[in-house]
Amino acid sequence: MNSARPGQLRLGDRIRFQKHIYTVVGLTGMRVRLADGHGIGMLVDQVHLQSAEDFTVLGAGDRTALGSAALLDTLPGPVAERALWWQRHLVELLTGLPPNAPAGSGVKPELKLPLDRGHLETGT
Repeated sequence: MNSARPGQLRLGDRIRFQKHIYTVVGLTGMRVRLADGHGIGMLVDQVHLQSAEDFTVLGAGDRTALGSAALLDTLPGPVAERALWWQRHLVELLTGLPPNAPAGSGVKPELKLPLDRGHLETGT
């Protein structure tokens, strides 16, 4: 295993995990969001990822291509503000927490999915 130390993964890193190649596209706390070459993603606990037998950091990707905030400087103010709002909103929808959530925050109840499928069908 050619493991990076915890916290050493960065956006854009290319890794091997579970016999597939992924790019690190998100880091939230101890969770790592990965995307394969087809854009299919997964969210993995960093400890689980880095302890996997086949985990290997293959190299750093082009980190500037991952949506640098510097690109927002080229947009009119209201457009840049709206883009940042959408970014924060999407992070919250995908992870259950806003990007600036304090450590130990819980997922908002309205963002939790019901575990019982019957709950959805009966509306109760």
